[in-house]
Amino acid sequence: MTESQVKISTNAAKWTLLSVWVKRLLGLVSTLILVRYLTPTDLGIAISAMIVLMFAQAVTEAGSRQYIIQQDHLSNEQISCAWTISLILKLVASALIIIASLFAGKIFDSDKMAAVLQVCSVVPLLIGLKNPGLFIDEKNDQYKILNLLPVISKIVALPVTIGIAIVYQTYWSLIIGSLLETTIEVLLSYRYNKFTPKLTLVGYKRQLKFSNYFFVMSIFGYLRSRLENFAIIALFGVKGNGLYSIAQEIAFLPMTELVQPIQRGFYSTAAKLKASKQQMFELYAKQSNWVLLVLVPCFFGLLAVQDLFTQVVLGANWIEAGMIMPIFTATTIPFSLYILIILILTIDNKFKFIIAIDVAYTVVLAVTTYYIDHFNLVYFTTYRALLSFLIFGYYLVVIKIQYKVNILFLLKALPAVTFSSMIMYGSVLMIRGQVADLSQLLQLLILVTSGILIYAIVLYVSCKFTKNGNSRIQEILDTYQLVGKYLSAKINKNSIAMDREK
Repeated sequence: MTESQVKISTNAAKWTLLSVWVKRLLGLVSTLILVRYLTPTDLGIAISAMIVLMFAQAVTEAGSRQYIIQQDHLSNEQISCAWTISLILKLVASALIIIASLFAGKIFDSDKMAAVLQVCSVVPLLIGLKNPGLFIDEKNDQYKILNLLPVISKIVALPVTIGIAIVYQTYWSLIIGSLLETTIEVLLSYRYNKFTPKLTLVGYKRQLKFSNYFFVMSIFGYLRSRLENFAIIALFGVKGNGLYSIAQEIAFLPMTELVQPIQRGFYSTAAKLKASKQQMFELYAKQSNWVLLVLVPCFFGLLAVQDLFTQVVLGANWIEAGMIMPIFTATTIPFSLYILIILILTIDNKFKFIIAIDVAYTVVLAVTTYYIDHFNLVYFTTYRALLSFLIFGYYLVVIKIQYKVNILFLLKALPAVTFSSMIMYGSVLMIRGQVADLSQLLQLLILVTSGILIYAIVLYVSCKFTKNGNSRIQEILDTYQLVGKYLSAKINKNSIAMDREK
């Protein structure tokens, strides 16, 4: 890789990460505010509308962005053709949403959904109008504006969304905010890129041939990721979907904000180690260490304080959501572990194993949802978590058979991490009994802080006594040493600065 390529890659990563983190922060802040002013039913209506919206877009995906970026030489007319095809398909998506609104009352068991879907039908059309010149910028490695536009749009729309929610306390705040955000992004796309697309279908066959692949991939990708939401709506209606989605979003934070950034480079690194399966799975073992190190204590910690956390952070309307949050956190452990195995199988082109379990999962969840009608939200979430552990077990068997890997080698840190987490759990419960007279916020702060300290201390002691050549345990001890060196350097730097001031 040349120096210029490294610079381009670094610049792309910088602006992409900045955009992702800012949007996540804004999304988290808005969620924590909105749950205080909107009911689970209100949020469920908005989230259900977004699910229909995403489905309509999935079945009309043309892959115009990928087509423009992938082609070496495209004329302005060909770019306009790709934009035109995308726009036509987005019009189809809008029509599908309007048709869905006619049956919304029966599907979602809510009379309010019809009007919401009719308004949301404008969104695909707006997305289709976005300037394709942005894709040309991405092709030419100009990432700054590309990543800034959605951030600017969200920053402008967020106060409007929150303002309407606070004043009127209605689900329309989310719908209006989404429309405003999309509209601003479309307008800015023409403000910052001077390319002017024209309606044309010259060369449409070449584009459609490319789009067939994205059409199939988009549909199956959507069904795999959103099937459980359809099941929730069928079983518990829009209110249940609101409770389920918010609980999932909060409980998944340790995975999305701590574990997944660490895993981000796994695919590219593992691909380079393809020739050496031993090194590839050594890399997997190191990644699994971080998954266990972070997510296991998060599960036990949330289990100990979930009711207090729900009252302080979400409010009294979300008690049911608080009950299923620890279950969701448990789900993140097998999910984070088997997603890495999926990447390894992808590198080796062993897609049949991935497709087989995806099909099996889809059938099992669909059949279960249809025939079992006595689930409550806790039972369903627990059942979904058990399916995740079964899927992880399936992938462990696959790599055992295909690669002759010692499964225990991949999870050597599990006993020490689990033991430390259980000690933390018991200690937090004991401390909670001692601070019960304090305010709920102060209780939560004390319990979280003490839990982190207890876990860190017990884990260190456990690792010291169970090292015995265990490379996974040694990696944890190495992490402690790195943190110690960092803190020592910071302390020394501060003391030197203070001496200079004196």
